[in-house]
Amino acid sequence: MRNNEASLQANDLALNIACAKGRDKLSVEILLARMTVAAHHLAKNLSFYIDFIKLSSFRMVILFRVKLFC
Repeated sequence: MRNNEASLQANDLALNIACAKGRDKLSVEILLARMTVAAHHLAKNLSFYIDFIKLSSFRMVILFRVKLFC
C-alpha cells in the first residue's frame, strides 16, 4: 500500500513539474517544497522496510542456529 501511494505521489509530482514551464517562481518553489516532503516520506518508508528486512534476517539466523543445535 505504501509503495503504491509513493508511486502515485511521484507520478503526480512528475506531471506537475512537466507542466511547470512558464509558471511563476512561487509556483515552482511550491512544487519543489512538495517534492522535498514526498522524498522525506519515501525515505522514512524505505528506512522502515530496510529495518524490517534486517530484523527478519536476524530472526532467520536465530531459527537456523536453534535447528542446528536441537
